[in-house]
Amino acid sequence: MVHYKLFYFGIRGYGEPIRLILAYANQPFENVIITLESWNSQKPKMPFEKVPVLEVDGKEKLFDEIFLPAIKKYLPIYVKTLKKSGSGYIINCGLTWVDFLIAGFITTLRNLHPEQLESFPELENYRQRVYSLPSIENYILVPVWNNAEQKRNDKALHNNAGRGV
Repeated sequence: MVHYKLFYFGIRGYGEPIRLILAYANQPFENVIITLESWNSQKPKMPFEKVPVLEVDGKEKLFDEIFLPAIKKYLPIYVKTLKKSGSGYIINCGLTWVDFLIAGFITTLRNLHPEQLESFPELENYRQRVYSLPSIENYILVPVWNNAEQKRNDKALHNNAGRGV
């Protein structure tokens, strides 16, 4: 039987929809309450230092069996959609908020699992197109992030791309 473990604070917040779905499905789960006092010691153990985290028979299994197959499924769809649109962006009318969402996702994926993008050079070209817009380039130059993890990621991005993205 699958074992679900939810890590979240003792409030409803972002963890509550997960609890409601599991309750509705009559699916037993371990509700691990993180106190504010213990958060600083728990935070480094969480993926991306964020909660809620739903663990399904171990995090690696969840990542390998759910996230990576989804990535492999959607990357070719992004490429096909880009080619079909003809605008250089996801929608044929040109740049929309969807492009910022997808370019951000591709950037994150590039930094965490670059091997997933090796077969999709079109997506790197697309990402660069979005991030080379003058107002976006200016935004990237402004140090808006304050936490140490983001600063590490920004430094890695800068070192890897030479442009800060």
